[in-house]
Amino acid sequence: MGRLDDRVAIVTGGGRGIGRATCLRLAADGAAVVVNDIDEAPAQETVALISAAGGTAVAVVANTVDLDQARALTAAAADEFGKLDIVVNNAGTTRDKMFHGLDDELFDFVVDTNLKTGFHTTLAAMPYMREVAKAEIKDGARLVRRGRPQLPQAKRQVTLRLDPDLLDRLRASGPGWQTRVNKALRDWIKKQAA
Repeated sequence: MGRLDDRVAIVTGGGRGIGRATCLRLAADGAAVVVNDIDEAPAQETVALISAAGGTAVAVVANTVDLDQARALTAAAADEFGKLDIVVNNAGTTRDKMFHGLDDELFDFVVDTNLKTGFHTTLAAMPYMREVAKAEIKDGARLVRRGRPQLPQAKRQVTLRLDPDLLDRLRASGPGWQTRVNKALRDWIKKQAA
């Protein structure tokens, strides 16, 4: 039995690189995975790898820079698996250019991809994830919430990627750091950082 059995996860940018590795890890731990990418072929390749390993996955092609497409993505996950528990906002891009060679169009493209995808996917997922949380509270699960997940949450995620041991130190300092995603991926994050 996996630690993520009966969980449903979306991974944006799941067709390649870190996104694909995250999809494979979530599936290995028992989650049903919705592999999101803007390109169908790599998304389907990730699904095939998960299926070959005995996992459950579907591909959903959507560009979540657009809020309507992010809503379609989260709806597809809920329609396929009946709920949504986990969102991994992995999609991102870079354009290697000298600063003096940048223009507004290129800057906007990178900012939209790196910020709007995470914002839109999380915003679209909230109604589904709130239903899961309400059901868990009703069943007696203990959920700890502190503050509002805006910029401080983004800073927390960046900090954890830069210093994976920080999670253990923060967890020891109080209950506000007991989040399920951090628990599920903590060991994997540490291994990748090593």
